[in-house]
Amino acid sequence: MLKITEGNRLALRDARMKQAETRLSKILARHWPETCAALGPEKLLILVRRGLDEAFAYGFHGEGDVARYLNLMFAFGPGFDLSGAYPAIASHLNHDGMDESARMDLICALAEEVLADGRRT
Repeated sequence: MLKITEGNRLALRDARMKQAETRLSKILARHWPETCAALGPEKLLILVRRGLDEAFAYGFHGEGDVARYLNLMFAFGPGFDLSGAYPAIASHLNHDGMDESARMDLICALAEEVLADGRRT
C-alpha cells in the first residue's frame, strides 16, 4: 500500500502553487505587457505571490477569480484594497455569504465603472 506522508502532501501543494504562479504570471504578461516587462520576472513573481495571499485572505480560491483580483491590483495598484481610495470596491472584498465568483463579478463591474469614469469611488 502506498502511503503519502505529510512531506509528500506539502511538496505536491508547493508544486501546484508554483504552477499556478507561472500561469498567473503569463496571464498578467498578456494583459499588462509593458508593466510586466518593466517589473521583470522576479518582481512580477513577488506581486503574483502577494496577490495570491490577498485573494486567498478575501476568500477567492478559484484561479479565475484570483486572476481577476490580480488584474485589479494592476489596474488600481498594489494595496488598492486597503488604501481607502476605492471604498465601493473594497467594501465587497469581505462580503460574507456571497459566492466568490458572484462577488468578484460585482467587484469587477464596480471597477469597470470607476475606470470608465476616471474617478475614485
